[in-house]
Amino acid sequence: VQDALDFAMADGRYSQAAMIIKNGKIIGEQYRGMGPNEKTAITNHATSNWTTEALDLYYGTRSANSLATSWSVAKSFTSIIFGIADTYNSDYFPNGLDTTAATFLTEWENDARNTITIKNILDMRSGLEPACYDGQTSTWAVCSADNIRAGGTMMTATDQLIGCINRDLAATGVNTHDWYRPGEDPAPTFEAGYFVYSNCDTMILGEIFYRAVNQDIKTFGDTHLFSKLNISADWWRDNSTGGQANGNYLSYCCIDMTARDFAKVALLLMNDGVWEGEQVIPLSYVQAIKNITASSVITETGGSQSYGLKFWSLYGLSNCGGTGVQLGNQKCVPDNTIITPIGFDGQYMLMDFTNNLIMIR
Repeated sequence: VQDALDFAMADGRYSQAAMIIKNGKIIGEQYRGMGPNEKTAITNHATSNWTTEALDLYYGTRSANSLATSWSVAKSFTSIIFGIADTYNSDYFPNGLDTTAATFLTEWENDARNTITIKNILDMRSGLEPACYDGQTSTWAVCSADNIRAGGTMMTATDQLIGCINRDLAATGVNTHDWYRPGEDPAPTFEAGYFVYSNCDTMILGEIFYRAVNQDIKTFGDTHLFSKLNISADWWRDNSTGGQANGNYLSYCCIDMTARDFAKVALLLMNDGVWEGEQVIPLSYVQAIKNITASSVITETGGSQSYGLKFWSLYGLSNCGGTGVQLGNQKCVPDNTIITPIGFDGQYMLMDFTNNLIMIR
């Protein structure tokens, strides 16, 4: 355990928190601010405006009470809240997650997009073009290869929702190598239901939720998820006027809470959705998340891992991720036995359901 924590927290890996939980108990936990080598690397970078003093101010001491930003880990929280809402009131989504998005996104009801289901969007299989926002020209366009592999850029848009709604279906049979696996021969072609990791797909889920439930996803989540676990979560919004809550919640990213709070949600899933005797997340939804290794294999990118309901399975673990790094008597787990949300630059809530093991980074 200590070897693993030391590895995660080494100067140069930019970790601020790492936890290991076995059988519901914390067996390892460490926090730190930015290390000397990390400060040097950032301040000396050619495009950096940071000073050591500024880094110390913003990224100084870290503890169990420090907030961490989730980035795309929040996508999985959006999914969980949909799962709760679908069971809480069957009127919200008349056909469950197979309800078409156009039931609520009336902008889609009179064209070919009216067949896209909520489940398609949860699985990143909307069939829509990946959209990105160019802050220099203030325009939305189909993403470049570099941008789509990160999900698509949109953070600089005042309204991050409108460009995600106003997307077209991608043309069937068109070469997609610009989006994935460049240089492959033959390159894969786009088909209906093709997996494309897209921030926009999750951003529109926030609006679908708002129109279906008549409540924004953060307010509903506070009542039916976060408060149950005694979590105080901050969820970022865009800068649009009005919207869901004087701004649209960034349902594709950006929940701030402590590492222990993220661990609570992982433990809730590990406990089949039950917290202190209450079924917070429907058991059927937890089972569906566990089953993504069978139901949601990403054949489009080689079939090595799975993605479904905004959760990933991890592959490349049978040989320690191919790094050749061995930590004492470390044993690497078989591929696709760990289910996790994943956030930009390495946020994880790693869950090994077989061994009742959770790792937070």
